[in-house]
Order: sequence, then structure tokens, then C-alpha cells
Amino acid sequence: MPPQSKNQPPNCANLREALRELKEKQAEFRSALDQGRTTGDLKPAQALKAEIEQKIASLKEKLWPFKELSQPELEKQYQTQKEIFQKTGILERLSNGELGIKGITETGTESVEIKIEELGELEQFENALEGYLSELEKETEEFCAIEESKKNLEISPR
Repeated sequence: MPPQSKNQPPNCANLREALRELKEKQAEFRSALDQGRTTGDLKPAQALKAEIEQKIASLKEKLWPFKELSQPELEKQYQTQKEIFQKTGILERLSNGELGIKGITETGTESVEIKIEELGELEQFENALEGYLSELEKETEEFCAIEESKKNLEISPR
């Protein structure tokens, strides 16, 4: 895909092409995961998962709707909020070392997040991928419809 100017909205044809490429990668991922289930070699599926996640992030960045609030600014505000929650004791260090909100079970013990095995994680990703792509497709179409409306407004005589 050709690079886009920061001041210019991404070309809808490029967005749709990126989405099409993601769907092709989804098919490759499914094939690699099926093969990994048979052979036990999950490395190709893991590599495709990383590539797909990067492509999804890239496409989502191009669809970022908040022109006034950049993603870095949002991240900065998030970090500030997180620090406030830590200082007030809402967020605290869990027994597994991660930051979180302590949940108490019926037995009175701390509720610790369960780690998923590699295969289970990849299967979850496979199941979620369809939803990610559907959401991206919807966002792309909405974005393009808005851009086309803007273009039509600029062209229309007053």
C-alpha cells in the first residue's frame, strides 16, 4: 500500500485492499493452525498470528476517528489515569505480579488469572479473528462512507 499523508484521509481502495489481505492471512492462519494440530508445530501459526495482529493494528490506526486526540495522546492520558488508580489503591499488585483489581472468590482467596496453553490461545485467536475482521470491515465501510459524503459536500454547488 502506498504511504498516506498525515493530513489526507487514507484512500478507501487501499483500506479495502488491506482488509482483503487480512482475510487471506486469516485463511493461511487457519491452515497453519490445522497443520499445527496434526504435527504439533505451532510456530507457523504463531508467526501468522503476530503478522495478522500487526496488520489489524495498522488498519485500525488508519481508521482512527479522533483527529483531535491522537493515539499517543490517548495512551498518555491512559497512563495518567492508571497512575491515579495505583495511588488511590484501586489498582494493586496481584500475587502473580501483574497490576489489577483484586477479585475475591467465595472462599476468600484472591482470584488469579488462569494462563492458557499455546494451542488454546491460538484457538481463541482463531475464533475471535472472524469478529475482528467483521468489525474492521464495518469500520472501513463507515469510514469510507463518511469520506465520500465529505467529498460530495465539497463538490456540491451552494
